[in-house]
Amino acid sequence: MFMDLARLYEEKHYQSFIGLGLLQLEGVFFDICSIRYDGKENAGTLVEKVEKALRGKNQVYYNRFYPYFAFDVPVKRNEIAHTGLIDSQKLEQIADEVLLDLNAVVQMAKTESEDKFRLFFVIFDNLSKVNFTDEKQVNETLIAELYATNMISPDSFWSVLKSPDLFKDELDFYKLDHIQEGYMDLPNIVKYISGLVRQIPFWTEMVNLLNLDGINKDLQDFLLSMAKDYINVLDNDCKMKCIEILKALQ
Repeated sequence: MFMDLARLYEEKHYQSFIGLGLLQLEGVFFDICSIRYDGKENAGTLVEKVEKALRGKNQVYYNRFYPYFAFDVPVKRNEIAHTGLIDSQKLEQIADEVLLDLNAVVQMAKTESEDKFRLFFVIFDNLSKVNFTDEKQVNETLIAELYATNMISPDSFWSVLKSPDLFKDELDFYKLDHIQEGYMDLPNIVKYISGLVRQIPFWTEMVNLLNLDGINKDLQDFLLSMAKDYINVLDNDCKMKCIEILKALQ
């Protein structure tokens, strides 16, 4: 579809480019909703798609994009839908605007997918600085990284961490066919980190934090949240560690 759009623009078939581009613009908003809600929410009209795609963003970001894509763009789209063309002497200018709109929304879709994975690279990079054979050091570092990102990480990051299989299609997109020795691609990084969180050494170190002198409230909340979130998906040994945390902090 985008190859067709590029060809139409390059050949200056602006009327056709605008019509197809506006339809594809709505399609990309649908893609963003599909990524964000995993197809569990009906996307609805273009205005509803825009609102759902931008929902949860900071207010400046929302105010910047929502009025234009929810009100200005549908006017052009409706004109195409009712008459089959844009009645204007400035077709090249409108085509340029649609091109910029497509670029902006495609970048939104790219960011929507990448945001939940970006922290895995950061965490893995810091884990790579410690001795992988030292389980205690690895898990202490992982806990420190998860705690440090707890306040800034999107909910989608924690969903991937807990249930990476649910994001298999997206992760497969980042799979590399030819990996250099000593390098791990995103699917393997996610698998490695998610696997650590389900093992007894990780939860042993989580329990050890309870014995720290002067453990702060934020760290207590983090331990409690993790224990509540994982207790129903862990094996018996790890589950017992979760129970220790819950008994100590609830």
